Amino acid sequence: MRPLLLALLLPFFASSQAIIQVKVLSVQTMANVDCDGLFLGNSDFVWEFTATDNTVGLTNNNPALFGVFGFNYAYKNNDNGPYTMTAPGGTFSPNNGLFFNHNYLCVNDVPTVINLAWEAYENDDVGNYDILGLTDGQTGIQNVVMPVPAAVGILNYTFTASSQDAGCPQVYKINLQVERLPLVVNYMQDNICQAQQLNLNNTYTFGFCTSTLEPNEPAAQDVQNAGSVWAKFVAPASGSVNISSDLAGTDIGTYFEIYHAADGMNCTDGIHVVTGQTIKNKFEYLSHEDYSDGIDLLGINPQAAIVFDACNPIPFISYQKLIPGQTYYIQFTADGPNEHGYYQLRVDGLGGGAPDLEDIPCLSSTVNYGTNAISSAANSPATANLSFGCAFDGGNSAGETGQQNTTSNPNEYHAYDYPHIALGNTSMNESVWLNFIAPNSGRITFEADYQNALYGESAALFGFDKAFGPGVPNDYLCSNLKFLASDEGGTNSFLGGDPSAIIHGTCLEPGYKYFGMVDPSDAITPLSPQNINSWVFNPSVTDPSNNAPGNDILCLALQDTLYEVPVIAAGTNPTFQAVSGTNIRACREYLAGEPALHPNQANRADQTVWHYFVGPPSGAVELSIRAYIGMNLLRFNVFELLNGTNCQRLPFPVA
Repeated sequence: MRPLLLALLLPFFASSQAIIQVKVLSVQTMANVDCDGLFLGNSDFVWEFTATDNTVGLTNNNPALFGVFGFNYAYKNNDNGPYTMTAPGGTFSPNNGLFFNHNYLCVNDVPTVINLAWEAYENDDVGNYDILGLTDGQTGIQNVVMPVPAAVGILNYTFTASSQDAGCPQVYKINLQVERLPLVVNYMQDNICQAQQLNLNNTYTFGFCTSTLEPNEPAAQDVQNAGSVWAKFVAPASGSVNISSDLAGTDIGTYFEIYHAADGMNCTDGIHVVTGQTIKNKFEYLSHEDYSDGIDLLGINPQAAIVFDACNPIPFISYQKLIPGQTYYIQFTADGPNEHGYYQLRVDGLGGGAPDLEDIPCLSSTVNYGTNAISSAANSPATANLSFGCAFDGGNSAGETGQQNTTSNPNEYHAYDYPHIALGNTSMNESVWLNFIAPNSGRITFEADYQNALYGESAALFGFDKAFGPGVPNDYLCSNLKFLASDEGGTNSFLGGDPSAIIHGTCLEPGYKYFGMVDPSDAITPLSPQNINSWVFNPSVTDPSNNAPGNDILCLALQDTLYEVPVIAAGTNPTFQAVSGTNIRACREYLAGEPALHPNQANRADQTVWHYFVGPPSGAVELSIRAYIGMNLLRFNVFELLNGTNCQRLPFPVA
């Protein structure tokens, strides 16, 4: 065998996506040989050829006999040669000679060489190529290598082989072309913060290559195997969508998870606006919704698709509506680590009515409240009646609120951490939300009651995450909440007990928003009433004995002269009693940025109160502070108000 190269090229590592085509240009017989003898007619010569890449093992596109045989072929009957037969031609399979044509979407899949197995012979079978082994003049299998162009271009190859049959001494040639063409492929992004935005009712075509996982990224088994890429979309007004990769342009098995993003489309909510430090990463804002894997068994229908259009979904049959206007993320992967190829993805908006918007804290309603004591037991009018008929019943494996994740299992991802199991709420249900602005007293009574003899309820109170402080109320985001307190309510029956969930919120910071979550019993059925009552009031008037000191809050203390300490000139006798007070039930203003009195937590109680004085012209003062019975240590700092008047921003202490 004597290979002839018309261009010289060494093997290389492909650096970009490509289309690789292999075409037979012509075949030749070099001598006049009658292999069949005088009475059986002239020779019928055949060339068989199979190309295989050296990376992923792709081979001929449409081999002989509908793929039963792995080769393509060329033939010429009743001609002893010599001759040259050129493609395209009627006796080439395929007619145009192009027998290997593959898109290589992934950089590492682009081959450096094509391995060619070819042979030629004189065919005595009844067809146009040998099936039964009735051949003469055969060369045997010839295994040769054809390097692929390093860039867009063409390389031509000629291979020659002689018959191993002395009774049919023919010499055969085959001329081939390997062409590299450019390939432009769209990919979804590996990084969630660069997720592809999908518009509704549009089909998108992408290529999939093995991807990577980010720190803290949720990862089901398929995602762990092949990595993931990300897309996002905004749910329509109906909340109903069909998400599908089961489309004509998908040629791999697919799997995807769906998450709601409490922080919307951006990746900035977790960054502290002052320090620039990342407090929470994007994955901590995701709440698991559901997944789809298609039917992988025997490759029946391995493309993933799911429809969210139900208010009371039936497990494994229907799925909960999404929340209108909210951002949802699709975490997409292939069924296997070596599945590379094209897929299509589409999100269709469907019709129907909207679900309950109180399903998430950021869409909850702000309630007004008073100082009169109200309660379920007293049959007081409810502050809010919350509907949960079309709220998401995610159990413990989906939804906005739940246990903090400890593994990469998608079921553990919730935007708002709530240790509900340890607190007596063993299973999350169709939780709904309200919010309120904390009063100057820093106290709120928040009650929830389903008012039913069969079913109880749970309630929880959330506030802004102080890790993002300091800030004024508008600086904080509803996506950054921390669990504060909870209570469990029982049934309203003749057996008595604790019929409602009541939370007595204390140390709330005036002017800041707080969020109440109500979780009905997991046993409630769709046939039961789908709403629950809540009562909210400020108990500072009806129960003043539990109020914090009036100078607990800096900005409120400055409005009351009772807490002003007069500055007395040196050498004079004071004409007044010393200003005194208590720190019982006092609190520290974390959200507002009240600094710690001592860096060591063990050396402070964080029950601070405030007094103020106006500095004299000299700028020099002597402070005398005394601790009373029950207080064995007193610590203090002296601050100057920012610009002399701003109580919401304190500079460093001056003493």
